Amino acid sequence: MTALTFKPWERLITDVRLIPKMLMLMIFSTVLLIGKQLWDASTFYDSLLAATQNEAIAQQHYEAYLIQVVWQTALMIVLFVLYCCLPPKRCSSRPTT
Repeated sequence: MTALTFKPWERLITDVRLIPKMLMLMIFSTVLLIGKQLWDASTFYDSLLAATQNEAIAQQHYEAYLIQVVWQTALMIVLFVLYCCLPPKRCSSRPTT
């Protein structure tokens, strides 16, 4: 059987462990979600302002939406931290060496 040989760029890519990859994905997805929610809030504010012609109502709903964004983001970050910081479960049926 022949041994696997890796090119230098393949070694660099495959040398990254699973946890850093997962953390990068969580951070990147969080930034994308926050950006999308802020863009949605801005679009919602513009649409509400155009529909009601009342800046006070549009601002009130915009601020309420931003508070929801903050709570959702905080909850997502807490779940990510708990997921990454809790020790992994080990199978009790497998013998330890």
